[in-house]
Amino acid sequence: MLKNYDIPDLKRIRIEAPFWKERIQVAAEKVIPFQWEAINGRVESEAGRSFAVRNLKIAGGLCNEKYEEPLFQDSDIGKWVEAASYSLLYHPNGEIESHIDEVVDLLERVQLPDGYLNSYFIAAHPEKRYKNFAWGHELYCCGHLLEGALAYYQVTGKDKMLRIMERYLEHLMKKLGHGEGQIPAYSGHPEIEIALMRLYHATKEKKYLTFCKYLINERGREPVYFESESGFDKEGDIKWMGLDYMVADKPFLNQENATGHAVRAMYLYAGAAELAAETQDEMLEQTLYRLWESTIRRRVYVTAGVGAHAYGERFSIDYDLPNDSCYTETCASIGLVFWAQRMQGLKLDTEYGDWLERAVYNGALSGIAVDGEHYFYVNPLEVRPDVVHYRYDMKHVKTQRVPWYGCCCCPPNLMRMITSIGKIIYGKDDSGLFIHQYIGNQCDIDWKQGQCSITMESGFPWNGNVKITLGMQERQHFTLYLRIPSWTENSWLVKINGKSETCRDKLTGGYICLEREWSDQDEIEIYFDMSPRIIYANQAVAEDSGCVAVQRGPLIYCVEEIDNGKMLQSILIKDSAVFKESWKTDMNGYIELVTEDGMKEKGEGVQLYSYGKPEICQTQVKLLPYFLWGNRGEGEMRVWIRYSV
Repeated sequence: MLKNYDIPDLKRIRIEAPFWKERIQVAAEKVIPFQWEAINGRVESEAGRSFAVRNLKIAGGLCNEKYEEPLFQDSDIGKWVEAASYSLLYHPNGEIESHIDEVVDLLERVQLPDGYLNSYFIAAHPEKRYKNFAWGHELYCCGHLLEGALAYYQVTGKDKMLRIMERYLEHLMKKLGHGEGQIPAYSGHPEIEIALMRLYHATKEKKYLTFCKYLINERGREPVYFESESGFDKEGDIKWMGLDYMVADKPFLNQENATGHAVRAMYLYAGAAELAAETQDEMLEQTLYRLWESTIRRRVYVTAGVGAHAYGERFSIDYDLPNDSCYTETCASIGLVFWAQRMQGLKLDTEYGDWLERAVYNGALSGIAVDGEHYFYVNPLEVRPDVVHYRYDMKHVKTQRVPWYGCCCCPPNLMRMITSIGKIIYGKDDSGLFIHQYIGNQCDIDWKQGQCSITMESGFPWNGNVKITLGMQERQHFTLYLRIPSWTENSWLVKINGKSETCRDKLTGGYICLEREWSDQDEIEIYFDMSPRIIYANQAVAEDSGCVAVQRGPLIYCVEEIDNGKMLQSILIKDSAVFKESWKTDMNGYIELVTEDGMKEKGEGVQLYSYGKPEICQTQVKLLPYFLWGNRGEGEMRVWIRYSV
């Protein structure tokens, strides 16, 4: 069983790729300070305002104002601490570090003598503590605070927040279970499972592994605990927000399809995948393969968005993937990143890296504007602003990114993903080094073979040229595993020290396996063809019938009104279209695709229904990467384009 999720210490990975280095710099110097202002309630937005820090002060007796919901804002504190901690790796900032210390001091002040720590159930409704595991988010908040504590400790060596969270966990482990006086409960919103596995790997304390296993295995067992809670069927519509919404309608090992709230599902699957890899639990592993098949074969968008149903922010049935009314929350795509990364620890298969890559560059990055200060919570694949502004069933869709949200889970989640992007590049085990993603970096690795430094130069996502240089004092024998992305098909080439290598017979799970004795300054060059490709949807996806999407490298492309005029639904392209590529300098630079093989129906201004065939004229069609849409003002957008043979 592979354990290539064992990644090098993040402190020893230095991101050099211009695409990511620039985003990390913006995050560290601009966005994270901005988000500190936001979680202190100093950023106004039509979509709401955050009171996360003030709520902690209220719970700690430092403020007499009213506690403001939502009740899970402690989780935003945890995500901000995690993102801010990682940013210190690249841009040390005494002021940001002092803000983190301020948060840690607040958490210490809020924590009760028995270890309990949740501002809402301390300050606003102490009588409801442990009365609503389905909707209360107590364990969810604990998980995010724990991940923040781990990041801060691993980056700075400061362990105060980690000790606070360990005390809270000791309290929870005494409170939950099947022993005398314990509650057989688990979290309505999974997340703590991921945090517990991270804590286990950091401390090697088996009790955290055992607690994680309990939380996953107890979920959905009869009698289902949530049904004993008085408020379970009163919090929401039981048809849409019942047990399957919580991924608790049956025991986890019996789950057949990706179901329920998309973020809950992704976080749960991620924690379970890491548990399965660590414990070598074959039944759990088979469950995860089954859920992966359900998600990737039948219930995911081409942008790696998950969650088609706005009401409940949840999965729908197979192939129900509407483009204009979908929810596809940014956090759900980030959750898919976490899950895909951990699935790599179960089986070497390029598909996991493909979808991780697609989720990072499309489903997640679309959630943030180029300026770093405006966000999408919902990421549709088709937008007509006049329709969105009028229809009730699209009230969740925004036509332009907003500065902040009252429920602001996505913005700090994006920041923790961006500032820790080095986590997704490598994996290692006793056999060798796995390169899952091609992001330019320098990395130092310690393993049983000795010490090895890696310098990776990469043009991703704009070009497919990669050069890897190895550094070591003595020769080392190991296998270098290189992922071949599915979008490049068979158009790739590998050279070692300038000599072309025949690697077609060395593929395992879509990875090139180069086993040899490596020497200092050995160079591996890889050339991936990034020519634009046409994607067709399964014909069971009604909304995409007769349409195609365009992909170039890891990026999904779309058309926007600013480039192609209104009524994007009237555009057609040939499925054999030839695309010209040009570098555009706006929006920090991107590659635009242009085809002359386009047509547009002329129908504006004619009768609603007519016996006459619409006039069709030749037209140029321009496409830009989906993650950049909406940065040039409000307008129509569309990913799936009608095609003609």
